[in-house]
Amino acid sequence: MARQKLSEVILEDLKKKILTGEYRTNQKLPTERELANYYDTSRIPVREALRQLADAGIVRTSAGSGTVVISSGSTLSDTSYGTPFMENVTLLKETIILRRLIESQAAREAAQNRSADDIKELQNALFDSINQIRKLKAKENNSFFEADAWFHKAIAKASHNQLLVDCLDAIPYITANHQFLSLKYTTPRDEVVSYHTQIYENILDMNGERAYESMYNHLYRVETLMMNHKQEVGGLGGEDGI
Repeated sequence: MARQKLSEVILEDLKKKILTGEYRTNQKLPTERELANYYDTSRIPVREALRQLADAGIVRTSAGSGTVVISSGSTLSDTSYGTPFMENVTLLKETIILRRLIESQAAREAAQNRSADDIKELQNALFDSINQIRKLKAKENNSFFEADAWFHKAIAKASHNQLLVDCLDAIPYITANHQFLSLKYTTPRDEVVSYHTQIYENILDMNGERAYESMYNHLYRVETLMMNHKQEVGGLGGEDGI
């Protein structure tokens, strides 16, 4: 039997701690150094475990802010949608429709209910997206996926509707897969930032209907590009993607 990699051991333990509520939504995880000391290892396997958690939409890592849990423990599962999810056109389409319904309403309510602190967080998430674009173009290490997830999560939080927040928490793997597919294979990053800017400005202006419309159009564009790309190349994981 193959020996389990240390990063996998750390990953499973962190997922268990999040699942049981030891680390809760919006709580910051210990630093890489602290986790390395806890698991009596170097920071390399810790960093890999945190990267996998971020890719799954469970945590968000940003420079200067550390790593924060962004999905509630009660909604975690050991089963990711993975490749079958990417290849199932019906499931892919149904889940993006679900996200449109949830997140468009979240944007509308965020415009109506947002506080000054909410606007600051949305602005920081938007600026982070722009900064990650710059790093991407310069071929530097970047965290654009995390920045994108942060922005969408901040909108739900700004709605001050806990049910909407819980709905997004309940589908972390769906959201993560959409972000991975749309950003890696179809949607230009500059276009994503443009949509995010429109959504942010409408929320800032407290224009609920325009915020709803801009979020709806953003996710409809994601759906259209993913579906078109899948029809063209017969899948979403080929080398023809951008």
